[in-house]
Amino acid sequence: MCTLRLTALKLLLALTDSPRPYWSKVTTCTAYFFFGDGVHNTSKLTVVAQDDTNWQQQWNKLIELQNLDSVVCVTSAIKRGIIDEAESARHELGAVSLSSSSEISGLGQLIDATINSDRVINFG
Repeated sequence: MCTLRLTALKLLLALTDSPRPYWSKVTTCTAYFFFGDGVHNTSKLTVVAQDDTNWQQQWNKLIELQNLDSVVCVTSAIKRGIIDEAESARHELGAVSLSSSSEISGLGQLIDATINSDRVINFG
């Protein structure tokens, strides 16, 4: 999992920071859709050792700096304890674990992003 996180993050950093696209038609990354165990990347409650990389913080920084849409699959998120204010209230939990740079939604947003994109990159 650690290697996959690093690979995904490095590629997306390269795509967003590059003055020229890596592929002829790619000009921008506009949205990320986290699903499965990938939703852990959007948790604001993760604590890591001092000498370890805080992947959640790295993803959050990238999303905020690039002003990107970050969508988290609602089913994957709830199963893994990643919840926003609405889900917290609905399940009477009293806490929010979703990073402020992301939003919880369904597969409809992934489908919409796929339809309106010329490339989709899937990790995992």
